[in-house]
Order: sequence, then structure tokens, then C-alpha cells
Amino acid sequence: MNDSRAAAVAPQLRSQRGGVILEFALIALVLFFLVAAVLDLGRGVFLAQTAQTVARTAARELALVPLPASTSFEGALASAEVRERIFDDRWLVIDLDDLDNPETAAVESTLDELFASLPPVNQSLRPLMMVDHPVLDGSARRLLRVPGTLLSSAAPDVEFTVQVPIVLDRDAATGNETDVVWARVIEEVRPDRSDPSTGVFSMVAPGGGVLAPDGGLVSLRVNVALQAASLTAHVPNAAGPFEPNIVNVIEADDTAVLVDADVPLDGAQLLGELSGQQGAYGGASGLGQLLAQSKTVRPFRRVLSAQAVFRRELALP
Repeated sequence: MNDSRAAAVAPQLRSQRGGVILEFALIALVLFFLVAAVLDLGRGVFLAQTAQTVARTAARELALVPLPASTSFEGALASAEVRERIFDDRWLVIDLDDLDNPETAAVESTLDELFASLPPVNQSLRPLMMVDHPVLDGSARRLLRVPGTLLSSAAPDVEFTVQVPIVLDRDAATGNETDVVWARVIEEVRPDRSDPSTGVFSMVAPGGGVLAPDGGLVSLRVNVALQAASLTAHVPNAAGPFEPNIVNVIEADDTAVLVDADVPLDGAQLLGELSGQQGAYGGASGLGQLLAQSKTVRPFRRVLSAQAVFRRELALP
């Protein structure tokens, strides 16, 4: 009697165990998504707050440095005094392999000592920076850099720089990027980011030598690329924002980006060797390449921008 009862109960127990596993699988999927969303949302809030601090610090300090009245924003950032006292854009990428290298005279022995020797805006950028391991010339590099597109720098004695890719347009069906421009990490707020004469930093009108009524302002923007390591970008469902679109992932394809996009600023060059390399900021375009759903996809991304405006208080003749 007991044996027959046990034989009848055993299938029920196995069925219950299978049901528990199925329920856990369904709940775990939602739980993992929520954890990933919370982590990336928290990182986004942190990056936005830090970027605002950087913008406020840079604008305030630039407003107090004595520069010629006719100097443009780019001219100010390139001046030796600004690079020494406020911000040096040549330190957007730091080669960690150069630390503790006795043959490298330009780098301090530890990362803390290096940042202690840098201007205050560079120090404020440190919380935004990430460790990257790109493979270049067949060997993995260890870089500490600002998030964005890793580029070959045109500046003398500077190997790399970073600019932030901004997607202006996408293919409606695939989500592939069809129009991309690059922006500096710290740039002037103006109608044409490539034309300094459209800015308001200079106190004199371009070519006129007279006072500009809207000049003498430090109006700058700090751009930070937020790209998720655990969330995938999707093409919006044409049927509506609340319709399912889990299958409409945006596949990573740098081919159109590298052909159709504007060239990077300041003579910097895209690194073709990075094509196909994985990571939230991987690939030659810096738009990210992640493996999900048996595909190489784009990560969820946003460009965070913080702005600050101060009036210039000091000017040289």
C-alpha cells in the first residue's frame, strides 16, 4: 500500500520541481533586467552630476584667466597658461602602461601623483574616466580615458584623444546610424561647433576689432557618452511606444558610420584597427559592440551634456 502511494506521489513532486524552475526562470529574467537598469541608471545620474561639476569648474576658471580680448575658445584652451592652470586636453587618455616606467619621463610614478600634477578640470574629469583594453598593433593596451570614441591624435607627442559621437539620424527600419558627428569632450556652446567665429568667447567682433555686444562669455558644454554594458538598443516599434520590440535590436554596423559620418575634429583620425572589437565603447566608431541574442548589437546609449555660463572678468589688450 505504501509503495503504491509513493509511486503515485513521485510524478507530482517532479512536476512541482519543474514548475518551480520554470517560475524562477521567468522571474529571474525580469529581476536581471531591473538590476541592469538600476545599475546603468545610477551610473547615468553619477556621470551627469560629475559632468555638471566639471562644466561649472571649467567655466568659472576660464572666466578668471587673463587672455587677449580677441582670443577664441579654442585659442584659450590651446594657450600654455590655460593648459597649466585650468585644463589640458592632451590628458583625456592616459596610458597606464607608462606608469612606473623609468624610461617615461612625462608620467609620474603613480596615478594619484599624476592627477595631483594635472590642472583642476582634469582632476574633476577623473571620476568619469574608464579603463579600456583596445588591441592595437597586435597587442592589448591599458588606457584610462574619458568615455567616447578613441581616436588617433594629431597633436604632437600625444598618441590618443577622445571625442563623443552624436547620432543625428538612423535608418527607420534597422536603427543603423546614418548620420554621426563628433563633439569635443569640452566645447563652446555655439551654432557651429567647427567654426570658432560663431562663439561668444571673444570680446571683439571677428575681423572688426570692435567690441562684440554678445561677446566675453564663457559658454561651454561638457559631453559624456553613457553606453550601457548590460542593456541593448532597440528600434522603436512603429505601432506605438508600448508595443513589444524585443526582437528589433539594433545590430552594430560601423560600415555606414565610417563612410557617411563627418570626420572627427582637430585632425584626429578614426582607428580602423578597433573595428569588430567588443565592448560598451568598442568598435572604430566608439558606438559600442555587444554580444546579445546571437548577434553583435549596439548598447543602449545617451549623450549627457552639462552646460555652464560665466562672464569673462579679465582680458589683456
